[in-house]
Amino acid sequence: MKEERTPGMIDSDNLRLAMETGTLPPSGELERYFLPQTARQMLPLAQRLESAIRRMQHPSRSVTRYLDPFAAKWFEKRERNAAQTDVVSIRHRIQMQAHRLLQTEYSITLARPYRLPEHQEDMRQRQGSRQWGDKSRRL
Repeated sequence: MKEERTPGMIDSDNLRLAMETGTLPPSGELERYFLPQTARQMLPLAQRLESAIRRMQHPSRSVTRYLDPFAAKWFEKRERNAAQTDVVSIRHRIQMQAHRLLQTEYSITLARPYRLPEHQEDMRQRQGSRQWGDKSRRL
């Protein structure tokens, strides 16, 4: 007979996935993947991550672009790099928060998550967004 999965088990599995990948589902869908208390704790991190990704994908256009295209290109590159650094640090915070919640709420002891090198960040970010978007997984 198949064991019935409780909401706590699903929550701990999703926290483990968040810890391993350093990603979260969109902030509007947190309640769907996590228990309400866990979703409230992860909401600020999800919003910060979305904001940093938006900044990385769509850097602000400056007035300097029309006056000096070389300076504008330099500023855009600097903004993109700063946004990518923010994404990396926020993802590390997500990993640490998920690790802390697994230890305190579920008494699951796991190895402390490691910080990803920035050159691997872009590849992991694309993989992480696919994992949360996979609707075929049974939750």
